[in-house]
Amino acid sequence: MLISIEDLEGSRLADRLWGDEGDNLIMGRGGSDFLEGRGGADKLFGGAGADVFVFGDDLGGVDVIGDFQEGIDRIGIGGDLARSIQDSGLGITEVLEWNARTLILSVDLEALGGQGSMDIARILHDGSLTLEADDFLFL
Repeated sequence: MLISIEDLEGSRLADRLWGDEGDNLIMGRGGSDFLEGRGGADKLFGGAGADVFVFGDDLGGVDVIGDFQEGIDRIGIGGDLARSIQDSGLGITEVLEWNARTLILSVDLEALGGQGSMDIARILHDGSLTLEADDFLFL
C-alpha cells in the first residue's frame, strides 16, 4: 500500500486507485480500473478498459472525469452516499442529476432530506452524453 501520494498512475492491469483529500491526478491506463478521488478536486482518467469512477464518502470537491466511455465505463456509488440513496427508496437517477449542457453530475440533497444540490463531477465528453441507470453501479 502506498500512502501520501498525490498523483497516481496505474498499470495495464485492473487497478484500484484512490487519492486523498488533496487535488489528485489519477490515471488508470489499461485494464478495468476502479478510480476514486476521495476529496479535493481530482482529475480521473481510466484509459482503456471498462473503468469505474467511484463517488461515496469524502465528497469534497468537483472531480473531472477525463475519458468516460459511454456504454463501457460506469460511475460507482459507494459508502454513505450509496446508503443514503438506497435508504431513500428512490431510484439512482432520481437522486443523481446529469446536466448534459454543463456536463455536471450532481446529487439532489433535497431528495435525501437535505437542502439544495452538490456537484460531484464534470464529465468531459466530445458530443452528447446521456447518463442512464445502467451507467451507475452501487458498490
